[in-house]
Amino acid sequence: MEDTAELIIDKNTLLVSCENGVVVEIEAPEPGSYDTSKTYQITGLAMRTYTFKSIKSRLRREEEEARKAAEEELRKKEEEKQRRIRRERGIESDDEDNDDDNKGYDEKKVLELLGLTPSESESDKPLKQTINTDVDGKEEEPEPEPLFIPEDPSPIHYVCYSTKPDHFWLSVGGYDAGYLYECGFVTEAEREARIKAGQEDRIGDAKTAIPMFGTNDVPIRCIYYSPGRDQVLMGMEDGSIRIQMLEEDAEKKQLDINKLSQYWSLNMHDNNYGPLTGISSSYDNQFVLSVAADGNIFVYDLMSEEKIEEAKKIFRAKIPSARKGLEDERKVEDIEQKGFYSIEMEKQKAEHDKMMKEADEKKLTVRRTIAQLRRQFKKLLEKNKELPDHLQLERKEFEMDPEIKRELEKHKQDKIELVHRELAWESEKLQIALDKLKNRFRDELETDRIVIFSIKTPHKVASFRAAGLSEEFFKLKCQMENRRATILTDKGLSRDPTRELTGAAKKSDSFVEGGLQPGQQDMKKSTLLTGRAGEKVNKALQKVEKAKQKRAARQALWDALYTGKPPDDYEDPADVSAIKEAQENMGDYKLKTAKDYTVPEQLRMNAEKKRNQLLVLIEEIYRHKKSFNQRLIALRDKKINVIDEIQQYINELMEVQSKLSPNQRKHIPKCPELYPCEIPERQFQYTRDSLMKFKEDMQQRIIEEQAKAAGASGFGTGFGSGFSAPTQGGPPTEQRPDPSVMSVSPSVDKMKTNMSVGSTSASTSETEIELSPLELQMMKAEEIRLLYQQNRLLGKIDEKILYFDAELRILRHVKHKLEIDLKNADLRHVTLFEELQLLKEFEKRENVLADKVEGKNREKGDMQMKVMECQQKLDNKKKDIERLQEKEKTLCTQFQQSLGENNKFADFLTKVFKKKIKRAKKKAQTEEGSDEESEEESEEESDWSSEDEESDSEALDDSVCPPGCEQEMFDNVCAMREKRLDIEEAMADEKKLHDNMKKDSETLQKKAKIIDSNLRTAEADLEAFQVCKIYCHTVTHKVHFV
Repeated sequence: MEDTAELIIDKNTLLVSCENGVVVEIEAPEPGSYDTSKTYQITGLAMRTYTFKSIKSRLRREEEEARKAAEEELRKKEEEKQRRIRRERGIESDDEDNDDDNKGYDEKKVLELLGLTPSESESDKPLKQTINTDVDGKEEEPEPEPLFIPEDPSPIHYVCYSTKPDHFWLSVGGYDAGYLYECGFVTEAEREARIKAGQEDRIGDAKTAIPMFGTNDVPIRCIYYSPGRDQVLMGMEDGSIRIQMLEEDAEKKQLDINKLSQYWSLNMHDNNYGPLTGISSSYDNQFVLSVAADGNIFVYDLMSEEKIEEAKKIFRAKIPSARKGLEDERKVEDIEQKGFYSIEMEKQKAEHDKMMKEADEKKLTVRRTIAQLRRQFKKLLEKNKELPDHLQLERKEFEMDPEIKRELEKHKQDKIELVHRELAWESEKLQIALDKLKNRFRDELETDRIVIFSIKTPHKVASFRAAGLSEEFFKLKCQMENRRATILTDKGLSRDPTRELTGAAKKSDSFVEGGLQPGQQDMKKSTLLTGRAGEKVNKALQKVEKAKQKRAARQALWDALYTGKPPDDYEDPADVSAIKEAQENMGDYKLKTAKDYTVPEQLRMNAEKKRNQLLVLIEEIYRHKKSFNQRLIALRDKKINVIDEIQQYINELMEVQSKLSPNQRKHIPKCPELYPCEIPERQFQYTRDSLMKFKEDMQQRIIEEQAKAAGASGFGTGFGSGFSAPTQGGPPTEQRPDPSVMSVSPSVDKMKTNMSVGSTSASTSETEIELSPLELQMMKAEEIRLLYQQNRLLGKIDEKILYFDAELRILRHVKHKLEIDLKNADLRHVTLFEELQLLKEFEKRENVLADKVEGKNREKGDMQMKVMECQQKLDNKKKDIERLQEKEKTLCTQFQQSLGENNKFADFLTKVFKKKIKRAKKKAQTEEGSDEESEEESEEESDWSSEDEESDSEALDDSVCPPGCEQEMFDNVCAMREKRLDIEEAMADEKKLHDNMKKDSETLQKKAKIIDSNLRTAEADLEAFQVCKIYCHTVTHKVHFV
């Protein structure tokens, strides 16, 4: 944005540039013309817009045409110069100048006239080229390329007003960078003039474009005029500051940005990430500050002309002059090759090459000297050998001074130690790097990939390259177990709070109901009779008794059957429990998309349960892989033992065959061997010998590659190209060599050779010595024994190999099944992970609903506890009231008994007993806070008791015992009346408390109903959420399986 505050313009406007190439001029409102008490939004301001059009392609074409025109002008001048030279030498006349373009010439004749021979004409190639150009004429110029207009408009980085009215300067980025454009708002007159001239596409083009030389089309981000307005400071996008000098316009007599001359350039900010965002001077115009997007702020000392001259005098400083004549300079292309040396690097490389060359020459000189001395010493040794033995010198005598050798050895050891010390840091660094690599890639592996081959069959089986369980897994598992224990504890503690109360109530009810049963039946007494008649009577009675017992037993069975008959609404507890279990565990078999579907409790899943399932699945996969790898390692150990046993059998077999004739010997099988892929852990075990061997192999490989490279272009490449060097370390990891082509080991070949030699010697000895029949018979028996031993050893070898191959095939079959299960487990793992991601999205909402339901359940439990406690208190109050009523009845019964029968004062004493009198409250038993209540109660009592007193006071005076009545009886009746009044007062208090507790109980029951309603609503919301979650889960699985 740019305003007119600092410019001498008779208007108050704001100029805004946009990234889409649009410039907007907004007229500023007058102060106080808008009400800003409610909003700062201003509408209805006058504004003008200008859209920038790309003209860089046209400018470049015009520059190219100007350059070609200048070259054509130079060419014509050169032609004119050559013609003048030819005219001066008399080669052509002025009349022939016009005919040169249409006539040919003889080159040889022209050279002779010039006094040149064809061999001497090499230095005159420019002249010859010029003549050929004159003769051949001009070349046809190619058609110009079409103008390029970028699809996306270039962003405008900076805009400021020009000295011309309604004109402004633009700095544009993107494709149109590299120029400063002077543009203006299009008026109607200008638009009509363009349309009349047929230049509709030129409407809105920039008025002036100033090229910025030496910027490589880097856009200008900000512009700042110096205090004297004789310099312009430009902030570039590459982080550099360009100080451009301004020249005075002769017509306007003022400095104008159109007249740019020499400039300075300074790079301070980051070239890639530091485009300048602002340049300004200090309040005293002594310093310049620059701010860029790289976050840096730099302050520069703005030197005046006087300071520059003083600095030159004092410090003899050479301030570089501004660059001039940029228009005539040829643009130098940048070197974009990455491996190209800079000037400094080229110089350092040349010095280094010179030093290395001198060192190599010095080394070569020393080596030649040493080689010459060695040849001389070798000749001396040869001369010494040619002498007679008694004249020859020993080798020690050639040592001039043993101290020299010891000194050389010591010097060598010192150098070795120095090398060790120099390489200690590098060695430790490499060791640490190796340890890090092992820790990252090897230590976490429990079992590497082990491939075990069978001995005779082509079967093989490989282990699972399994990594151990991470620490994060064990942490999650520990958290899962702790959480499970916490859940079980919470379930044990979160029992029904009313269980104890209801259990106690049931126990008390059963105790009350379970009383003594009706009394037992009276035992009948049998009559004792004597004699024969008594026996008959006894037998008859026994028969009758047996019949009665049978009928009673039958009746008891019927009674038991009728007693066990359930009522019409009876439900078997076993069926009820089975139905309840089915409802809780079997689930609802409606469609999951049904509206009345209810998610069972055991099928409700959350992120925590799904995470636990993932952990269990990972642990199971790890356990199965580990179990199989242990079996495979055990099989490998068995193979090692089998190889050792077979080697022992082969040694015994060779001993046996050494005693047999060649035609009786059988083929000795090759001893199996372990391949590198069967023991991969040995690949990381090395010794110094193995390292030296590896070094030799690498050197040999380099030599072979160099030989192949050198012989690739030779004659003999066609021969031997079909052969390849054998690979070391056994067969490849996944391919086993054919066991049928295995060769016998060298020890076996040696033994066979020894046996053949022994047999030939035995045959020669047999021919020389004749054996007796007994010796022949013993030799035959020994031969049979050896043949049996040979067959037995071969059978044992075959048996060991056969059993091992069978176990390997069985393990291979087990692995195939296990791979299927593990692949299904991996798919299950992916499914569980997707489900976990889905459940995490629902977890927050589900936790809110679950917490709400749990809170409602707690409220319900607390409310049930309160209701039960209140109900229990009500029952206790009812019992207290009944107990007081029983006391009152007992007191009345005692009063009646105390009166006796035919007491003439019975009516008087009854009235005295039942009379209600006003009783004073005992202040000692009450607190200060209950004084008002006691006064209110006393007033109430006085109100209802005053009427009875007024009615009975005239006829009854209970304070005096009537004449003829016993004083003791009268006092006893008064005491009993006091007891009755105490009981009535206690009963009134208990009834009042009972009524209050009943009101509290009703209030609690209403609250309990409200809590139940809220709980059902929360459970319904949770159930609806569970159904929605199941639906989303089902849809996800459909997509997954599709």
